[in-house]
Amino acid sequence: MMLYSRGFLARLRLPLLVRRRMNNKIQARRTMPFAGFSLLCLLLVFLGTGSRTASAEDWWSNLHNHRVALEIKAGATALVDKIVAVPIDLTSLLIQAGAGSTALDVRSLRVLELSSTGTVANAAVPFQFDPAPDFNATSNAVGELVLLVEGSTPSNGRRYYQIYFAAGASLPAPPVLPRISVTDGVIDEGESSFFVRTIAGDWYYHKSSGGFSSLEDRSGNDWISYSAAAGASGDYRGIPNLVPPASGGYFHPGRPGTAQSSLLDRGPLRARIHSRSANNQWATLWELLPTHATMTVTQAAGTYWFLYEGTPGGTLDLNTDLVVRSNGTQTNASASWRLDIPGEEWAYFADPGIGRSLYVSSHQVDSLVDMYRPMDGAMTIFGLGRDQVTALLSGERRFSVGLVDSTQIGAIAPIVRSASADNVTSVLGAPQTRPQDDQKPIARAIANRVSGPAGFSISVNGGTSSCACGPITAYAWNFGDGGSANGALASHTFAQDGIFTVTLTVTSATGTTATDHFAVAVGTLLPGDGPQAVLKSDVSSGSAPLSVDFDGSDSVDPEGGILSYAWDFGDGASASGPLPSHTFTQPGTYQVLLTVTDSQGRISTDTATITVNPPTGTAPPVFHHGRVSNVGAAWKTVALPYSYNDPVVIASVRYPDASVQPVVTRVRNAAGSQFELRVQNPGDQALTGTYSVDYTVVEAGTYTLAANGIKMEAVKVTSTKTNAKGAWSTQEVRSYTNSYTAPVVLAQIMSANDARWSVPWARGATKDNPPSPGALSVSKHVGEDTVKTRANEVIGYLVIEAGSGNLGGVAYQAGVSAPIVAGIAAAPYSIALSIGSTPSTAVVSAAGMRGGDGGWPVLFGANPLAAGVLGLAFDEDQITDSERSHGNEQVAYLALGDESAPVAPIVTPPADLTGEATGVLTPLAIGQATSNDGSPVSNNAPAAGFTLGTTVVTWSATNIDGLTGTAQQRVTVVDTTPPQLNIPANIVAQATGTLTPVTLGQATATDLFGPVSVTNNAPSAGFPVGTTTVTWTATDANGRSASAAQTVTILGGTSVPPQLKVFDINRLVTKADKGFPWDQPPAAAANGDWTSPINYAGGTLFMRAEIRSQPVAQAMKLQLCIWQDGTTLETCTATRNVSGTPGTVVTWSSSIPTMYKKDGLPLNWASPRSRYALVIKNSAGLPVSDFSGWNWNGENPDAWYPLDIRFSVVAVPPGRTFSGWTSTVINAAPGIIP
Repeated sequence: MMLYSRGFLARLRLPLLVRRRMNNKIQARRTMPFAGFSLLCLLLVFLGTGSRTASAEDWWSNLHNHRVALEIKAGATALVDKIVAVPIDLTSLLIQAGAGSTALDVRSLRVLELSSTGTVANAAVPFQFDPAPDFNATSNAVGELVLLVEGSTPSNGRRYYQIYFAAGASLPAPPVLPRISVTDGVIDEGESSFFVRTIAGDWYYHKSSGGFSSLEDRSGNDWISYSAAAGASGDYRGIPNLVPPASGGYFHPGRPGTAQSSLLDRGPLRARIHSRSANNQWATLWELLPTHATMTVTQAAGTYWFLYEGTPGGTLDLNTDLVVRSNGTQTNASASWRLDIPGEEWAYFADPGIGRSLYVSSHQVDSLVDMYRPMDGAMTIFGLGRDQVTALLSGERRFSVGLVDSTQIGAIAPIVRSASADNVTSVLGAPQTRPQDDQKPIARAIANRVSGPAGFSISVNGGTSSCACGPITAYAWNFGDGGSANGALASHTFAQDGIFTVTLTVTSATGTTATDHFAVAVGTLLPGDGPQAVLKSDVSSGSAPLSVDFDGSDSVDPEGGILSYAWDFGDGASASGPLPSHTFTQPGTYQVLLTVTDSQGRISTDTATITVNPPTGTAPPVFHHGRVSNVGAAWKTVALPYSYNDPVVIASVRYPDASVQPVVTRVRNAAGSQFELRVQNPGDQALTGTYSVDYTVVEAGTYTLAANGIKMEAVKVTSTKTNAKGAWSTQEVRSYTNSYTAPVVLAQIMSANDARWSVPWARGATKDNPPSPGALSVSKHVGEDTVKTRANEVIGYLVIEAGSGNLGGVAYQAGVSAPIVAGIAAAPYSIALSIGSTPSTAVVSAAGMRGGDGGWPVLFGANPLAAGVLGLAFDEDQITDSERSHGNEQVAYLALGDESAPVAPIVTPPADLTGEATGVLTPLAIGQATSNDGSPVSNNAPAAGFTLGTTVVTWSATNIDGLTGTAQQRVTVVDTTPPQLNIPANIVAQATGTLTPVTLGQATATDLFGPVSVTNNAPSAGFPVGTTTVTWTATDANGRSASAAQTVTILGGTSVPPQLKVFDINRLVTKADKGFPWDQPPAAAANGDWTSPINYAGGTLFMRAEIRSQPVAQAMKLQLCIWQDGTTLETCTATRNVSGTPGTVVTWSSSIPTMYKKDGLPLNWASPRSRYALVIKNSAGLPVSDFSGWNWNGENPDAWYPLDIRFSVVAVPPGRTFSGWTSTVINAAPGIIP
């Protein structure tokens, strides 16, 4: 059931980022994180084992070597346009199919729907593939196949699909028209938001609040209408407003800093948004779908409700708006109620004035109270699981919200039930492999694109078709919309919306034929005002050198094609086109930017982060350090470029000024090549912003000057004691493994056994003093917290001899400040650094505790490492008071700066080069690159020559330090030389009628690049008297053409065309013939069934029927019907009454011009016919059985059949006399009668 017509949506052109309500929305640069993966799938998938071979006859696409059957079954709930997600492991399927460890081509995926009898019902099922986070095209091609089960599916009904896939197919993006689009960075009500456009309406989601602020329908009416206006006028509004205010008020728009949201994945059918509360105790997952949105509560720390607080139809009208519950109970919006909605847990809000409704559904049925009341006449308060101010829901639950173009429960109920149905199952069969028959050709139909708006064009190529039996001699294209073409190369423009199947039929030298197909989706389902860039890559991280294949082909423009693709790889390199590849040679983190531009000059961007680690096996340096931005209350995974056995991590927060909330750093799960990091307010207040954190990582162990160039130790211990205000005397004494003159101790809590905060500190012999060579205590404290106990925590700490130096290119300076570092109410305390370069990071730790309240040091200032000066301050928890003017303290610090390490050479390549093709491989002199340091330069140019198109040549230089620099040169080979065309000689012939058929002969063509398509413009019906010029055109595989002319001269004078026997049934007609015994026309000459392309208009059809036997003699009517190519409607003669008595012979005739097709158009006798049939009717003129074989029109078939009959038809042209029904005529074969 389609609620939104394509025509209606196509006419809409709403501005993408301009709101009806106000003008404070701007577009920021969009970013797209790599796909996350969630097993929130509602399907049970059973994978068949083994592989079997399919038959060649039903293999739909020969560009796909493999396919697998998929069956989807509805549960007890009927489905309406249901989006389902099928977990799929394509690596396992490839292995089962015998393909081995080959790399899946994700772009090759195609989904077809089959009827219950196995015929193709839909050649372009809308779908998307969302890869798992650890997706690898070769070793782990797993993810979710998200598809649209279109139309209605009855309860317990089944739908049948085939998934085609391949390795290395290099196909265009699938024929799927987007039904949703996502833009990141839209500013809504001052908050960065996700803007999601769907065929039903536009959603705005506040990212740092975790709630929807707007849902605008296709008429521009906002059904939520959140704004900053007070109370019910704006600020109270939103969806889902999940957590009551007393529990934190999470997931409510307009509450910035209370949540963190990320876009897990997005495609033409589904986008998923994951949100987590700032206190890390609540989490939700939204699935944005074409007609609705579904939310799953994945983590709940207590009870909650699901609210719709908004404005039905744009404005709440208490007298006309309706509230309808699932049992049909209907009230005006002015009427409040409080009860458990009986049965199914849903209700909808209808605006009869615009004929549209919004529904809110819980997927789980319960007996808890639900409620509705209007607030101040300005907004709804509808709560599932809400009793006044008490929240009643708990645990994991699912909810759906959607718009419907109806206000009637009969139309809305099936849609709500389908959206809420979670019991859909699916079964995957065993993979199949494409069969091969060497006696038949293999047709391969390739297109440059397969989707776009009406008016877009495609180029097709059948030139890779082949046959072991010999060359391909003919290519015939049927574009599915009435268009056709011949030749290996062709192009076509699709003028109308729809799904079209393009069919290529090839013929081999032995006369055998084969077909191939692909689907094309034409139309625009989403309104829009510009393109949408979508950037994908096959990997997101790996060791240097890292080769990455990028894909921008899923970028779309709802109003036209993408004109250009521009890539910036973040390392100085760039590229164009939709499918570039790039190799990152140096370790680092790179932001890759894709910019797409449409035909009107409008642009859109998308980004991806590529992390390049040092080559595998590279040992970490003594100090690895870095900075993490946008750290909030949620745990954040920090990826390291090295792998550690036992890392010690020290992390320090940066305060840009004194206005920020106090936070401490928390670290956990430090292992291998990552650790987790967050910041925490000691009072567990919600954070209003994020922070930058500097960190240093050191492998645990003891370091000496002799072995490592530094005296240091990195240690992990378990802290079992906790200090606090008024309780500072307890120590946790530690011992040194090295001896130190001036030890600098930096520490970090490295576990999260206790959710409450604590910070480390180190002291010497007394509380006030820093560690000394003979005294060390490393412990944790909780400042002024009134709860002074904590669970045991792991503390990691470094001890470094004070001083400075350089280790492996990293400059360091370690020391302890004077006891004069004050609170953040004072100016930053500055320490001049003398490490020889500007430091890039620093970490700090408390060295003793002079103040009685406790606290921790922070990096302080807009740039706490500016100009070689370290800015410090001391902060407090503010749990028992609000002051932060701490007394003077000592701070241990470690500043790290990058020295000028050896660098890779800079390679300057020759200029890009373009040359003319001289063969399949073209040798070209490409010049010589140079390096800035004189290192020798080599390249990877192909020795045998360059293929047609653009080849990227990489020039490389490696210096004496083993560092390699690269640069790229583009070498393009073009083919501007047309084919060599040889045509037949000119022809002179005598006229045989008004139009004379002529055999032209065959033109031949040669070219460097095959195949060559040869066509001509000769008239298909024949040549008139006089001279006609026939133009032959040869087109090579690269679109270059050559033409030549041949003349055909027809001399005056005519002859009468022959009479033709066109049909002869001479057998028993049975019930299986279904009342229409038929024959194929004989294959002959140009029009497929006559012996020559003669127009018989004005002539006569002569018919003869001879009855030999019939079970019961019947009074019947007989006629001849003809089916003509290009129409499914038949053309029939007048009927003739015939008796079923044995021995009956009846003859009659029908004038050819009086015969018309059922659509009212005259029959074109010079065009091909596809089938002839004798139509047997009863005395009432009704067929005795139609093509279904079930409609006997009241007759007893056993009294009619078997009928032994001979029925013959002869066509006689005007000007010739019928020769009569002699035995010679009757027994002649179809064709010319001598």
